[in-house]
Amino acid sequence: METLFYFSVLTNLILIWLLVQKRKAPEQAKDKKIKCNETPQAPAPKPRPIVNAQLRTIAEACEAKLPEEHRGKVKLFVHEKNTTQVAALQIGELKINLWRNGKNQSLFKIRSFMEALQLANRGYCVDGGNTERYIPVPWEVDFVLSQQHIINVYLEALKLEQISVEENFWCVDTQTGYNTGWKRFKGSVAVAFEKLHKKSRIRTSDGYFLHQVEHEENINLFLLLKGWEYMFVEV
Repeated sequence: METLFYFSVLTNLILIWLLVQKRKAPEQAKDKKIKCNETPQAPAPKPRPIVNAQLRTIAEACEAKLPEEHRGKVKLFVHEKNTTQVAALQIGELKINLWRNGKNQSLFKIRSFMEALQLANRGYCVDGGNTERYIPVPWEVDFVLSQQHIINVYLEALKLEQISVEENFWCVDTQTGYNTGWKRFKGSVAVAFEKLHKKSRIRTSDGYFLHQVEHEENINLFLLLKGWEYMFVEV
């Protein structure tokens, strides 16, 4: 009789334990599901260091002037060894050179393709070295002109020559990259002229590309920074 009593108590305890575990199971599964669905929070991005406070202020002021859909399209860069002066303006993938002979300059006004090559060959000089620049190809001129309403906000703030769709521009009608690369020309303006003078173009204000090597009037030229980006830092 006593054995039967203990057996009954043990059976009841087992049944109670199973009932408790059954009730816990859905809650544990729910907790596990919630934990599995939790996305770990990514660490907050570190703020970009201020390389030049004055230029950063100018850039922020220009951004504030632009419509919201055009903000964030332009970046200003300085040379790593001269952070006091803006060196380039980037829009899209293109960097427009803004530094020449120890001062800021956005546009050149020249009469020949040879002058354009000479300017491109002698780019940003620092510590006795020379980093070449590039004459834009047609699509690059068209792209910059299509963005002139954004670019000019920055050029005006920097007190530099502005870009106008109503003016003419030098370019070279070829594919950018190897075809315009100074390594191909061994750094020689003469070699570059020999290879490219037949591709010299003037992009007119009405959108035509005319083959001309010289012109009786001054034509606009802007130069692009390519291949030396590692030497430049965003402000």
